Amino acid sequence: MKNLVLFHMESLNRINYEMNKEYFKNISGIQKDSLYFTNYFSTATSTFMVMSDLLWQNMRQFEQTCDVKALINGWYRKESVLDEFDEKGYDILVANYPPLYKDEINYCNLLGKNIKTKYYERHAKMMGDVENVVRGDNPFILYVVDNTGHLYYSDAKKDESNNTLEYWKKGFENIDTTFGKVVEV
Repeated sequence: MKNLVLFHMESLNRINYEMNKEYFKNISGIQKDSLYFTNYFSTATSTFMVMSDLLWQNMRQFEQTCDVKALINGWYRKESVLDEFDEKGYDILVANYPPLYKDEINYCNLLGKNIKTKYYERHAKMMGDVENVVRGDNPFILYVVDNTGHLYYSDAKKDESNNTLEYWKKGFENIDTTFGKVVEV
């Protein structure tokens, strides 16, 4: 493998995607030319559980906890997939926009023992860092997390509008825009 891009679309599942394709012009546009798995199954009930399944290659990495900060004590696997590629010389950028979590991801090393998430307040700054990694000389892995699908229907945004569905739609359209920009780079 030369390069890999993981795109995490917070609070978007296949049912929402299939029912609202008009909000996902970039994603559905590339789907016909992509390897697209419609039968992916995960036992995950949270973002952190998906990280466990995909990046730690097991379902038990974060299973035995009720507090995310307690995760640091119970490792089943000592290195994540991203740690392994980091050791092989890959440039790894984990970009999280906009910041949704405090710093649990880095505090608990949820992505790997040596992998740190960069949190971005500004979309343009994140995209600048994505471009720098892609245009570099080393093989790379990008793990881009777009939280706007979740944030646009959070309580703070609900209070700003009479129409919650409008914010839900905007969140999904923002995810699609970020996806399109990453693919373009």
